[in-house]
Amino acid sequence: MGLVLTRHEGESVVMQGVDGVRVVVKVARVKGDEVRLHFDAPSSMDIHRSEVAEAIMRDGRKVVSGAHPAKATPPM
Repeated sequence: MGLVLTRHEGESVVMQGVDGVRVVVKVARVKGDEVRLHFDAPSSMDIHRSEVAEAIMRDGRKVVSGAHPAKATPPM
């Protein structure tokens, strides 16, 4: 299932699972063709760029080429 949304700088999307885990993704900045996102999620949740997540799944490692998962901040 997929969902496509339009958001502007400063706006956010909230995701919440049936287990109550809540993740907020905010468009922090748009500069040219680059979008900076801010993730507000439980610290127990790893957040990776897709290419890093794919490498982790492929190689079975938590750390790939010195990359570390982003440290998420607890939801507000």
